[in-house]
Amino acid sequence: MLEPVLASGALQGYSPLHAAHAALLEEAGYPERARGAWARAAETSANTVLREELLRRHEPGTP
Repeated sequence: MLEPVLASGALQGYSPLHAAHAALLEEAGYPERARGAWARAAETSANTVLREELLRRHEPGTP
C-alpha cells in the first residue's frame, strides 16, 4: 500500500509515513522489517519525545 510512495522517495523525510509503514509491517507479521521502519521514523522526527517513543518501538520484543 505504501510501497509506491516509499519507493518514490518524495516523502523520505516524513516521519509519519515511516511510522505508518512500521505499524502495517507489524500487523502483517514482519517484525524485522517493522523495526527498520520504526528506526527511519525516529531518524526523521524533529520531536524529541516522539523520537524516543519511536526508538522504543524499534527495540526487539516491544509491543
